[in-house]
Amino acid sequence: MTNAARLSKFLIATLCSSVSIFNTQLKLHVAASSDQTPTLNEPFQTELKSLPHAPCVSLFHRNGRIGCGTVGRDEMTGTLLHWTTLTSDNYYSSAMAQISPFVAVLDEFEYTSDVIDQISSFSSDDGTALVQGILILNSTSSASYLNAAPVSPKGQNTPSYQLTPGYDYEWNANGDGLMLKDMYGIPSGFLGDEEIATYILQVSKDQSSLVLASASKSSSNNDGSSGGGGFFTSKSMSMPPVVAEFNMYMGPQNIDTASCLSWMDNDDIWRPKCLPLGGNSVWATAGSPYQSTNNDNNNGNNDDGGDGKTPIIMVATNLDSTSMFHDRVPGANTAAANILTVLMAAKLIGSSLPDDELDGLNKKIMFAFFQGEQYGYLGSRSFLRDVAYPGFECDDGRTVAAVAKKKDEGDVTMACLSPLRHDLAFADLGDIESMIAVDQIGILSDENTFYVHDSGAGDGLSDIFTGITLDDWNVVDGSAESIPPTPLSSLYKLSGGTVGGVVLSGYDATFAANAYYLSHMDSNYTTPID
Repeated sequence: MTNAARLSKFLIATLCSSVSIFNTQLKLHVAASSDQTPTLNEPFQTELKSLPHAPCVSLFHRNGRIGCGTVGRDEMTGTLLHWTTLTSDNYYSSAMAQISPFVAVLDEFEYTSDVIDQISSFSSDDGTALVQGILILNSTSSASYLNAAPVSPKGQNTPSYQLTPGYDYEWNANGDGLMLKDMYGIPSGFLGDEEIATYILQVSKDQSSLVLASASKSSSNNDGSSGGGGFFTSKSMSMPPVVAEFNMYMGPQNIDTASCLSWMDNDDIWRPKCLPLGGNSVWATAGSPYQSTNNDNNNGNNDDGGDGKTPIIMVATNLDSTSMFHDRVPGANTAAANILTVLMAAKLIGSSLPDDELDGLNKKIMFAFFQGEQYGYLGSRSFLRDVAYPGFECDDGRTVAAVAKKKDEGDVTMACLSPLRHDLAFADLGDIESMIAVDQIGILSDENTFYVHDSGAGDGLSDIFTGITLDDWNVVDGSAESIPPTPLSSLYKLSGGTVGGVVLSGYDATFAANAYYLSHMDSNYTTPID
């Protein structure tokens, strides 16, 4: 039985008792020098060839930008050099003093904030940046790993810190914070193909060794020359150098969300250059369709406050994940496991209990899957603001039938033209009294153990969960004096702490060490999820 299946049974037992992305084309090329005779097999020939990769892109927020990109619209090109080989040699300083612009090749475990700081510090005598870009490879491994997320996810030193209760709590002990860096001028791409990555690794090591050998010769000459007419010449290399060219323009340097979305072209036409973050969230209720105008699906024991709306208990999770490379986000533990758990709970409840029994409960069960949670809780905050905090109001005269051809039918779903809402069914929901959020349950910190983190306003949910056992599995109270960053954070924050709940997770005081939180390595292939 999977962790998702086990946790969905716990849920059943309990229940029944915006930032912007720059819109651009990204290309990466690797080639031999175009003025030499080809010596390599496809795809590496004299002309530049497109190389499959996952780019590091730029994101914008109200205070600036984070992520990668080229300086201006011109390509950035350099010879491939293996960073560790280059920097671990005694002649490293001498080499850096004479070297031409290059592209640094890193193992994925070396792509850290400290290394980026070191790379960024190097420039030629005229101030030109020596590093023209970074290629990150998946071809090697390491016993240690720092993920690119901050130690306090959506917390301290992030654009979302004001939205997160206990924003300074360090849930992510392996966090490096790289994804919060502004790496303008350092285009970067991840090479996922193992065969290509292995080739690039060897070539970059070989070329680094040639650079160091030339630096050593220069040092022995004591005249500051390379002794062979400079690096990467026909005299110093047995084959043409392999170079990378980055075409990854992500907008000008000094730009934020407001300026990007209000962009005016030279012809004074408004043409925003960003793609707003967001997406579609999904919610549904168990039992008969929700009706606020009558109580046919409510029993007389519910506490509806006199408005006919049965109060809600939510089971919620995130739909999305992220990483440094937005085209490579498996999200196995940070998203997929959560989604599967809530879906299985919904399926088991719906198939095990008839609608009349579900309608007879004193609270309505809602299942919710929120999009954009990794970027300031976009989905959950938008939904909760519409439902209750402060509640959605359609402009006068702007309410219409959601489906025009059904406008004359008696019971028709309504929509709003301004502000645009495709469906106003959420307006019929009752008060949300508590939430059960599910987070990272695919990989457990401690064998056979789930943890429950109580917000302190959870309507006794924590005691219910910790009182349940299933076979050799159990749920215990979390030891952290905070709640993890989940949709529950939105409910607790927007309600001013008056409405809360619990977070069910696979970790206690910190995220599981081997879970690769918000990483391109958060996959079932890297760490199999039971």
